[in-house]
Amino acid sequence: MGVVQGTTKAAHRGRKNMKITIYDPPSGWRYGFPREYKPQDPDEPIGDTLRRDGYPEEEIAVWGDENSIPCRFWEYEEKIKPQDID
Repeated sequence: MGVVQGTTKAAHRGRKNMKITIYDPPSGWRYGFPREYKPQDPDEPIGDTLRRDGYPEEEIAVWGDENSIPCRFWEYEEKIKPQDID
């Protein structure tokens, strides 16, 4: 792990990386997407997650089967401090 210029190695000890998944449905920018993907459980249909995150029912209905909505997904790692972990 590299050290950010101007900081000490001690400042980086104890930090962990946390993977964050982001998702973005079609025309998502209109409704506050992309945003963090946080299904309530691993088997939750994507349509339910989209509804909870504010994606309108009309947009979901366009695709017919709510499990076939073409969302883009990507991940990034965020450095977190131990005191920030729940």
